[in-house]
Amino acid sequence: MYIKKMTLGMLATNTYLVKCTQSGISAVIDPAAAADRILDLLRQNNCKLEYILLTHAHLDHILAVKKLKEQTGAAVCLYPDDFFLIKNIDIQTAYLSLPGAGDLDFTIDHSLDHNELLELGRHKVKVIHTPGHSPGSVSFAAPGALFSGDTLFAGSVGRTDLWQGSYPDLLNSVRERLLVLDESTVVYPGHGPDTDIRTEKRDNPFCRLNEQG
Repeated sequence: MYIKKMTLGMLATNTYLVKCTQSGISAVIDPAAAADRILDLLRQNNCKLEYILLTHAHLDHILAVKKLKEQTGAAVCLYPDDFFLIKNIDIQTAYLSLPGAGDLDFTIDHSLDHNELLELGRHKVKVIHTPGHSPGSVSFAAPGALFSGDTLFAGSVGRTDLWQGSYPDLLNSVRERLLVLDESTVVYPGHGPDTDIRTEKRDNPFCRLNEQG
């Protein structure tokens, strides 16, 4: 499995290309901005884009969705508890002061379920509902990798003061659904550097606080 990170947009959001090297079937996770750069990366790697996977629907994670879908026909996938964020793009735009709301007229093709398995060529990607940063936040688990969106960061966790965020839910998501993964799992977050489950269990102060109750 091939993974490539691009850090895009005004809020330095991580966008990921995940590709089955045997079949070329691919997914883009959180196309944050700069759709042309993402499309160039897909062409350079001979990708057959099947999914546009959204960890959540905050504006800085979805600005390139429309063009990417129009150019590739890939299915846009989101957990239903975040659909309300798509319907309130204008409010998000005003709050975050990010341009591009006029380019966000896209539909959700597939409603994700917790524990759902998505086939990516010879690999499977598991959907893990991890509410807290937003009610419909999910993480995507692939072989040896976890794409944690804005739930778990290197040394930190996501903010919970936006649009139905919940700090107790976030900590529970991290404790019950992410820290239980194999410790060697590499964590690819929505912002900042990569990490791994072992390091976060040992060093992340939010994870330690959570373990203490």
